[in-house]
Amino acid sequence: MQLSNATQQNGLLREQASIATAQKDAQLAQATDTPFIRAMVTGTAAFEGYTEDTFGDTERRAFAAALAKLLNVSPEYVAVTVVSAGAGRRRLLAAVAVTYEVTVADVATAMDLQATIEDVSQARRCRLTL
Repeated sequence: MQLSNATQQNGLLREQASIATAQKDAQLAQATDTPFIRAMVTGTAAFEGYTEDTFGDTERRAFAAALAKLLNVSPEYVAVTVVSAGAGRRRLLAAVAVTYEVTVADVATAMDLQATIEDVSQARRCRLTL
């Protein structure tokens, strides 16, 4: 059984993100002489008009950079871990579900980021009707 390019890329990117996170943890622990405790915020965003094959590295980096900017964290702490086929609102419209992880130093920061994400998600669902 042969895996699709998107599936192979997902696995490789997840592995690279794990390695990069472990390296950052080790550097911080060494610099501060204390163990580094971290927390992670995970979520999924849906994008219509893309397929697994068309949501490539450029789109992943752009999404990670935009999420980092929204959350006021360094882009190196945002990882796109999975891109999978999703159902669009209309049957003919392609869509992908993008799963992401944001690594932060502590649980309080993670809770603040989660609240920001929920606020933005809620605002996006609201529509102004005149």
